[in-house]
Amino acid sequence: MDKVFKLGLDIGSTTIKVVLLDGDKIIHSDYQRHHSDVSGLLNELFEDLNKKFPGIDVDVVITGSGGLSVANWLGFKFTQEVMAETQAIKTYHPETDVIIELGGEDFIKAYKTIFKVLFIPQQNNSNPARKHTLFH
Repeated sequence: MDKVFKLGLDIGSTTIKVVLLDGDKIIHSDYQRHHSDVSGLLNELFEDLNKKFPGIDVDVVITGSGGLSVANWLGFKFTQEVMAETQAIKTYHPETDVIIELGGEDFIKAYKTIFKVLFIPQQNNSNPARKHTLFH
């Protein structure tokens, strides 16, 4: 059986992040703004990976706010962002009690002790300073 690398894509509202793993070792990563051209940037990123790592087999998992539609489009696995983050923290930093993620359009607060995510996006509010409402 040939070696299979892990390729993770985080397709957000403004950027695409890529990481290629050989086991647990990061061998390639990239972070770029997609300027609303997700498919164009994905093509560039895949071409770059193919040039740097020709002919490798990869197991691809996609996450992020724009990830589900891309995963369905390309036939790749999708995992919800908070679940991916929680699993990574449990694996690599189990001493962590709180994850706070600030993304392009997200503010997510996950508490490891209760495994509950509390996030309510603001709907049609004209005050840009109040983008999100959190309840705890």
